[in-house]
Amino acid sequence: MVGNENPYKSIFTTGLISGQLIYFALDSSCKPRRKMKMTNAETGELIIYKKWGWSGNLIEITSIEEIKYIKNKPTQRKFKFLVHEYNGYDVFLMELTNEKANKDTDMEIFIKDASVSFLARIYSVI
Repeated sequence: MVGNENPYKSIFTTGLISGQLIYFALDSSCKPRRKMKMTNAETGELIIYKKWGWSGNLIEITSIEEIKYIKNKPTQRKFKFLVHEYNGYDVFLMELTNEKANKDTDMEIFIKDASVSFLARIYSVI
């Protein structure tokens, strides 16, 4: 889930970045990079996260911001965002590249023709 008011929402709604790209191995196994399900320590039952009518393995993406203090080529833009899951969150860095862009290309057009050139989880907070 990404808030409607976010100017970078199309990075996620167009499928450029997805939950699978964020949390699954980038190979043919498609296995999670780490365990994503939580269980109750006393009963062993699976905890189903519920928020805003959605349930199951839900992630929420917030605090998306373009990193402008790092010098970029006009064809590259860097971002930082948070991925909330259960009772903690991960901080990710990503770089998008659009070979057709120049320094005057607006964000919507930049994202439309961009590809992911870098994506990494830099740390987790529990």
